[in-house]
Amino acid sequence: MPTADERAIEIRHKVKSYGLWITAHGSIVSVTAKFEPGNANAYNEAEARCYEILAMFRQVRAGSTWGTEGVGGAIALEKGQIIMSKSGCEKLLASRFYSGLNDAR
Repeated sequence: MPTADERAIEIRHKVKSYGLWITAHGSIVSVTAKFEPGNANAYNEAEARCYEILAMFRQVRAGSTWGTEGVGGAIALEKGQIIMSKSGCEKLLASRFYSGLNDAR
């Protein structure tokens, strides 16, 4: 099984290749994607990429994934930016993306 550092490198590579941003605090990981405002196809692609990145973090305690359901999705489409988050992630891996400690893009 890969170490947390090895997994973090893999995640960073994918985040960079998609042009996303990633941050974490505690066991909450957030991924941000920007796209052309109002472009539903770009929105769908950005949302899928955010989900893909968040899926790389195992959920080891109670938590959820949120950010684009209901009103959040409508606002994201209008503004051209999605912020999706997942809680309950393994802290050892999430710590590799804590805000202010590294360039996570």
